[in-house]
Amino acid sequence: MKKIMYFVPLFMLLGLGLVVVLLYLIIPDIVNNFIGGLWYGVKAPVVFVLNIFGTKFKFYDNMSNSNLYNLGFLIGIFVWSSPPSFIAYRNYKRT
Repeated sequence: MKKIMYFVPLFMLLGLGLVVVLLYLIIPDIVNNFIGGLWYGVKAPVVFVLNIFGTKFKFYDNMSNSNLYNLGFLIGIFVWSSPPSFIAYRNYKRT
């Protein structure tokens, strides 16, 4: 049972990927906004550091300003700030 718990984040990621692919096949425009926001959110810290040193990359896409884009951007930012759940599970000891 303990070994299966190590794969829970992988199963959740695969399930989320399957849901995103199915939604993309049904409603492509809405999913494009969400995925675009997610991509800009994930790369935001790297772009921020590069922009400090003088390069000119877009930090946020103003043309795709929708609620789903903003949600994807926030989730992408939170990817960098939250620890993986399996690390917390591995360090947990029952008494």
